[in-house]
Amino acid sequence: MKPDLTCISYAKRSLIRRKYHPKKNPATIQEEPGAFRTGVPGQPGIFFRIFAVCWMRLDWCIFGLVINMKKSDPIGVFDSGLGGLSVVHTLQKLLPNENIIYFGDSARNPYGTRSKEEVRKFSFEIVEQMKKQNVKAIVIACNTATSAAANELRSAYDFDIVGMEPALKPAALMKTPSNIAVWATNLTLHQEKFARLARRFASDHKIIDVACSKLVELVEADQLDQGDKVDAALHDYLEQSKDAEFIVLGCTHFLFYKNRLQKLVEPGLQIVDGNEGTVRHLAALLDAKGLLNTEPGGTLTIQNSDPSKIALSWKLLETLEGMESNE
Repeated sequence: MKPDLTCISYAKRSLIRRKYHPKKNPATIQEEPGAFRTGVPGQPGIFFRIFAVCWMRLDWCIFGLVINMKKSDPIGVFDSGLGGLSVVHTLQKLLPNENIIYFGDSARNPYGTRSKEEVRKFSFEIVEQMKKQNVKAIVIACNTATSAAANELRSAYDFDIVGMEPALKPAALMKTPSNIAVWATNLTLHQEKFARLARRFASDHKIIDVACSKLVELVEADQLDQGDKVDAALHDYLEQSKDAEFIVLGCTHFLFYKNRLQKLVEPGLQIVDGNEGTVRHLAALLDAKGLLNTEPGGTLTIQNSDPSKIALSWKLLETLEGMESNE
């Protein structure tokens, strides 16, 4: 059953639009023999044409980015479920003034075992709803959705869309050569995007792919406090990561296990994730456009395609805060 993504009332803002582009408004363009396409029948209109093109570009830059976006507009963050809350936690820590809307698609979780086409379709549905809430940027807090849909989403929307990928590059730069285990979902590990990333470092590093679907399931089922199940899953994936010097957490769900994992691994084995790098990249993009919020008092709105997961979402945020205080 398709979850209801429109059950929330969205604030609507009137948008200023100007349709000067011939492809978008063919009715305004008429062709006269021997004349330029000007929209003014019977006149050569070369200067009018130059003016229209320049105005169209000025209109796009000024009206599209300034009038339609404000510093106080929210940042949208979405994930296949609850794992992206770890990105929200990092956002709140590094950019405390920002207003954030988080959407977890728990009703259709997990994405990692679905087809690329399904994940792309889901991603477009979510981004379209976030657009209606006037977001100024979106973070795809899901490696799987990034692999399946990020490029297409960037082509379709005029605000910044920041994706995530396993932090293989930072791990590889820490030591060369080295053995690196990448923990991710099955779909992420089998996408061409990850294959290209892995090929960049394969000559100097041994890269071990480990599909960790159980770790996603435990978070979504609110079973992080069931130590036996958690340890059994972690030991299983550690066994598949033999001889690794680095473990890359290539799924936002896996951040919930970072402290426990650190206690189970051999001394010297480093655990790497990409959350902070992703947020710093987003901050640079917003700063370049003058869209970083400078007013204190950032807010967080949590939405989910399965409303029963809202309470668990807040609980998991508290878990992350507790993990940070225990580090």
